[in-house]
Amino acid sequence: MIGIGFVFVLLSCRQPELDSAHQNVKERADNLYVPEGGFVPDGETAIRVAEAVWIPIYGEAVMNKKPFKAELINDSLWIVVGTLPSGELGGVPYAEIQKADGRIVGVSHGK
Repeated sequence: MIGIGFVFVLLSCRQPELDSAHQNVKERADNLYVPEGGFVPDGETAIRVAEAVWIPIYGEAVMNKKPFKAELINDSLWIVVGTLPSGELGGVPYAEIQKADGRIVGVSHGK
C-alpha cells in the first residue's frame, strides 16, 4: 500500500510541471483570435458545419437531401435544413448553429 507521504511527495514533484502547463494555457487564451463576424460568418460556412455534424450521425445518405439552405435568425443563430427530393417521402436534416462560436445547438432529422 502506498503511504500518504509518498503520494504527497509524488504530487509535489509535479507542481512545477502543472504550473508551467497552466501558464501555457493562459498564454494561448490571451492570444486567441475571434473573428469579428463570428466563426460561422455566412450561410456557406453554416452548411459546411452542418454537413460535418450530420454525416457521422446520419451517414452519407444525408447528402441526398441537397440543396441545403441556411437562414440567419436575429444575427446570431444559423438554421440549416435539407430539401426533400421531389416525389420522395420522409424528412430532412436540420441543424441550429451559433454564428459567434460555431456551437451546435442541436440537430435532428425528420421522418
